[in-house]
Amino acid sequence: MSGATAGPRDARSVRGHPKCYAGGLGAIRYPTEDERIHIADRFREKATVRAIAAELGRSPSTVSREIRRNGMPLPGDRSGR
Repeated sequence: MSGATAGPRDARSVRGHPKCYAGGLGAIRYPTEDERIHIADRFREKATVRAIAAELGRSPSTVSREIRRNGMPLPGDRSGR
């Protein structure tokens, strides 16, 4: 199947990609609720983003993105949130 004829559920399409939702194949793209709670708890305890990522087996950028999305300001962040 070529990219031009790919349907909405083909693995090459963004919305139908199996990693975009928990029921798909492979790694889960977004943190689970338990992971989000772990991130929030550990961040409150002043753990580093890298340490939290290592504990969860996730990329530091994933953890950092989750912290920014959910209103937990990163150290040195002057955005005023």
